[in-house]
Amino acid sequence: MSRCGADAACVAGESRKAFSLASRSVRSTVTTTVLTNPILPEPSMILDIFAELQHPGPRQHGVERRIFLEAIEQARLADEMGFGCWWAVEHHGSPQFSYSSAPDLMLAVISQHTERIRLGHSGVLGPFDINHPMRIAERAAFLDNVSGGRLELGIARSVPFEWETFGVDPDVTREQVAEALRIIPRMWKEGPFRYDGKHLQIPDREVVPKPLQQPHPPLWVTGATPEGLENAGRHGVGVLATIMFSPIETIGEYVGYYRRGLEQASRSVTSSTGRRRVRRSSTAGRPSMRRSRAGPARRRSGS
Repeated sequence: MSRCGADAACVAGESRKAFSLASRSVRSTVTTTVLTNPILPEPSMILDIFAELQHPGPRQHGVERRIFLEAIEQARLADEMGFGCWWAVEHHGSPQFSYSSAPDLMLAVISQHTERIRLGHSGVLGPFDINHPMRIAERAAFLDNVSGGRLELGIARSVPFEWETFGVDPDVTREQVAEALRIIPRMWKEGPFRYDGKHLQIPDREVVPKPLQQPHPPLWVTGATPEGLENAGRHGVGVLATIMFSPIETIGEYVGYYRRGLEQASRSVTSSTGRRRVRRSSTAGRPSMRRSRAGPARRRSGS
């Protein structure tokens, strides 16, 4: 996956701005992000890895073990070479497309074989019939702890094929993803959590574990439409934008949608969700560089 950057505004006065683009390939792809930061003398380019755990058919016995072991080796090498983040997708029932049906488990394994590379979930399928927000918060916090604070958490609407698989009402998916983005950071705060919303009710419960990163891991959401990109900015989170096979001019348009959302967010609330950037992805630096971009308090499918 190759990602190129262009500046985008940010919410909470953060100086880091980026737009990136990605294209699909078998197994894993390399992504490139250009970031503008006054702390650094020149724009910084960061290469990430985007992994769908693909395998061309036909399937043979034992192929899954080979796919997983190869991914671990790829991640170990990416870590040694200084790649920025290993991104994993979540898909179900699509062996012709992806064997990544348990990405949080895969990322937890990779965390034990790497030291510096960030671990990105791009993203957890957000409809509540697939992943309850409390379970997302728990599993993400666990991964953040065992990885030493390296998690990047993305949330996705999923696609019609998976909505059908899990009996999801398509009409509520956008609202449920937005609801998850609002309440998961609240679950990670100290003390009991209670919620009474349109699609979800949770009695007083203390959600554990809490994440290692403070105030919490950076949040992302997938986006494939102008509305999805603008909503990502409005929520004050990063966006994983699906614009495969689109001309390069589309980048500017997508940045514009995202900026509009960010402007609305900056007028209404100061968000503490970490890096704000647009990443162009097909589902969807080094730690010292990431800390300098995010400030001293941070460490780093369609809508």
